[in-house]
Amino acid sequence: MAAGVDGSGWMGDGGRMRILILGPIEVWRGGERLQLGGAKQRTLLAGLALHAGRHVAADRIIGWLWGEDPPTTAVQQLHKQVSQLRSLLGAGSIERHAQGYTLHVGPDGLDLAGMEAAARAGRAHLAEGRVREAAERFRAALWTWRGRSIADAAPGLNGAGQFLEERRLAVALEWADTELMIGGSAELVAGLRILVAEHPCQERLWAQLILSLHRAGRGADALAAYEECRAVLADRLGLDPGVELRRLHQAMVEDDPGLSLRASDPDSPQAGADVPRPVNLPAAIGDFTGREAQVAWIRERLVRGAVERLAVPVLVVCGQGGVGKTALALQVAHDVESDFPDGRLYVNLRGQDPCPTDPIDVLHRLLHAVGVDDSAMPRDPDEAGELFRSRTAGRRMLFVLDNAADEAQVRPLLPGSPSCSVLVTSRSRLSGLSGTQTLSLEVFSARQAVGLIRAIVGGERVAAEPDTAHDIARLCGHLPLAVRIASARLASRPHWPLARLAERLMDERRRLNELAFGDMEVRASVALGYQGLTEPQRRAFRVLGLVQIPDFAAWTLAPLLGVPVAEAEDLIDALIDAQLLEVVQSGPGGRLRLRFHDLVLLYSRECLAQEPPQPRHAALARISDAWLQLTRTAQGHAGTHRSWSPAPAAATAYPGLTEREMSGIVSTPLPWYDEERLALRTAVSQACEAGLTSTAWGICHHLVDFFELRGQYDDWEHTHRTALRLCLRSGDALGEATTRLGLARCLLPLDFDSALTEVELALKAFRELKCHAAEAEALTTRATLLRLAGRHHEATEDLNRARGVAEWAGNALAAVRAEREFALNEHEQGRHAESIAAMRRSLDHATRHGMSHERAATLQRLAIIKREHCDHAAAFDLAGQALALYREQGDVRSEGFTLLTLGMAALSLEEPGAASLIRAGLGLLTRLNMNVGGVQTRYVMGRLDLAEGRVAQAIDHLDSARRPGRSSTSPHFLAQVHSWLAEAYRRCGRDQEAHAAYLTARTLCQQIGNRTAADDLDRLMTALGLAEPKGGESSPR
Repeated sequence: MAAGVDGSGWMGDGGRMRILILGPIEVWRGGERLQLGGAKQRTLLAGLALHAGRHVAADRIIGWLWGEDPPTTAVQQLHKQVSQLRSLLGAGSIERHAQGYTLHVGPDGLDLAGMEAAARAGRAHLAEGRVREAAERFRAALWTWRGRSIADAAPGLNGAGQFLEERRLAVALEWADTELMIGGSAELVAGLRILVAEHPCQERLWAQLILSLHRAGRGADALAAYEECRAVLADRLGLDPGVELRRLHQAMVEDDPGLSLRASDPDSPQAGADVPRPVNLPAAIGDFTGREAQVAWIRERLVRGAVERLAVPVLVVCGQGGVGKTALALQVAHDVESDFPDGRLYVNLRGQDPCPTDPIDVLHRLLHAVGVDDSAMPRDPDEAGELFRSRTAGRRMLFVLDNAADEAQVRPLLPGSPSCSVLVTSRSRLSGLSGTQTLSLEVFSARQAVGLIRAIVGGERVAAEPDTAHDIARLCGHLPLAVRIASARLASRPHWPLARLAERLMDERRRLNELAFGDMEVRASVALGYQGLTEPQRRAFRVLGLVQIPDFAAWTLAPLLGVPVAEAEDLIDALIDAQLLEVVQSGPGGRLRLRFHDLVLLYSRECLAQEPPQPRHAALARISDAWLQLTRTAQGHAGTHRSWSPAPAAATAYPGLTEREMSGIVSTPLPWYDEERLALRTAVSQACEAGLTSTAWGICHHLVDFFELRGQYDDWEHTHRTALRLCLRSGDALGEATTRLGLARCLLPLDFDSALTEVELALKAFRELKCHAAEAEALTTRATLLRLAGRHHEATEDLNRARGVAEWAGNALAAVRAEREFALNEHEQGRHAESIAAMRRSLDHATRHGMSHERAATLQRLAIIKREHCDHAAAFDLAGQALALYREQGDVRSEGFTLLTLGMAALSLEEPGAASLIRAGLGLLTRLNMNVGGVQTRYVMGRLDLAEGRVAQAIDHLDSARRPGRSSTSPHFLAQVHSWLAEAYRRCGRDQEAHAAYLTARTLCQQIGNRTAADDLDRLMTALGLAEPKGGESSPR
């Protein structure tokens, strides 16, 4: 109980407090009416009173007070209004929460609550056959009104005021029905005359007035009232009286004795039989579990949510077959018994059957339930709907419409009075029904699924094998029906360990067979949805079984079927509506990503397996061609497009996606690649399995730069080795050479020997094929490997030929890379001027041909050369330019390495932010799980440790950096590592080890022909007094 509220309600010193909203808004304490403020304070009080005891958000209250255009000071003004109202009502009256307020009232503190209590008592008396007592309680409920409800509130509460007037009318109808069981008293006739004047188009009131006049012996007046009713309806609505009024009129004309009051005692149990209160709900599930939040959500909207509604509350629970829609609906329907005292009716609409139940048949069943005899049953659907709405008007009834097919089936079954509520279940969202609220029911969480297993199988068995219980839930896809079937099988076999069923479920080919027990079967549940599809939709469902990734983009269906994207998207929408496909998320540009539930996917593949192999192969060929087109387009958008790109022949005649569609799909190439990474790897595997050789290696070729940008060497090697095996089997020489070159680039930082073997085989094949543009790239790749091996003279020969061939073949990309590699090769041999000139040529080529990524790469390498020649300021500027380009392109991997280059330059400049730059780069590479480049990063970490005085850690990192293992690390780089390792040894007094490290560095420089660096090291060792030979530079570079 909230602070300040006790069993007697909150009070001032003058007595009990009572709030009145069924009429003008008033507050009374004892016998005194308190003076309320203006319209805003009255509106605030009425709104809170309508939700007494419940939290009301401040935003909602502001809407009541100021509408859609509140002032900027609305929150402050609201606080002031609440404070003033609290001062009037008492300190404990209004409780403030984080986002709103709650009004607390004691027993009998609100007239609305008293009215509802009296009406409930009337219904209870009526159900027990105590008709006179029921009439008294309904009469008492009506006397609670003092005029039009909350008429003096702001317009923001108009809807609530209309709802309260609807409640008044509903109670009045109940009162009149009850009085008619007793007779046609003058009080009843007078009361109905007033109500008819207030609601002249309410046919049920006219029917009650006419019947009361007839039972009072005033037959002429009754007929005159009917004529008056007909004139009013014609004048106001242009309509004739409805079927019930016409039947009543005909009965009076024929003096039907059925209109007379029964002779039995109105207080006998039989007296209430004229007003049936039907309940035909199937039993709720005894072990219902896991849906507590959904039950609360539905109850709130069916019952409490009606306060401000002018229309019938209609809630739709949608979801795939087997997700538990019916179980949830029945659980709620049983829980709300006291809120719907006039009846709760259930109908299975059989929406998934070949012939769903006709609405007219459902209306006849519902009319039977509310007391309409066969003889009075309309055959016309419109008349049946009118009679249904008339018989349910003003009654507190719940209708559960289970398994609806579509909106057209549900719409005729909706009552007209907001006193009724409707709960619909369907595999479709039924978005065409206006004014509905929809709950999309998802599969269980792992915890909920295991909870259901525990409830059915027993806690002891689950506790003995908890991991296996989770495995069973996972293998069931957490689908409630599947979990229930698996649990039922275990419960029926108490001697089975859980592991036995789990093992049987692991076989995908038999899983649907295992998930059947009694009349429950997952396959049948999915099949119902499938059977409701058109043939094009069924074909779409089947062919999507070829997709072997967890989720996929919506365009995927277009090439699978060989249809335009727009047509494929329509089919996708149909499968979503049928709850056979799930929307996972939106990808770049708002594109849909979709998935099958695991068990639905198994059924899709079962259906697909029944087709001949030729259509399946054709679909695979079309989707593989689509991936080839997309990767080629994405490579172009990413700025890494190759001028020599081979063009494998299409495997099918399918024209493919349009240029506009492809450009839209890959408009942001790196995010697109990240999203489709698994799909692309799978596409290569599926193309290889289908024998689509050129398509498979073509996809691999266009993915090389994406693999490198993201540092995904495992995917790179796997796809290329898979495609290479197919090329070798099928004798595709161009595919073999292209794939070997891509594989060499992949292995370059990982396995020197294998990389060199692959590139030499590729180079030989390209020369035999006279593919000179590709030969230039292969020569550059081999030159890189030769440089890393310290074979700089051989590398120079390859690079001179590569530059010439690239220019002759018009391969601008190869020319850029050959010049850049030539510059690095010259730099490591100590030829600084030649190195800088070649870098400038590479930069000019990249700029002229719009190769922004190659420009960034050249700037970063030029920064390294400048730093190593002690031009640290230029190095810092160049690395900054490269970093900006990489960030613009979204190349996070290169951004990480460039941050290291920038940080190293800053370290040499003794900039205070150097360490932060280096750590940022290391952090990026760590997040990318970059194993490649580990030697270089350990070198940088050692340099940073040394600069910050952590000599022991520096030695550890530098010592580790000089041991590259199988990876490709140049002698030039290792000479730098040994030089700085020697400096670290020297700083901690380990001169002998320092001398040895310097000697190793000098030897490495001599081996690659860099006499300048070797002489510098000689002079440095002499200056430091580290034995012969002696020389003279102050610190290693």
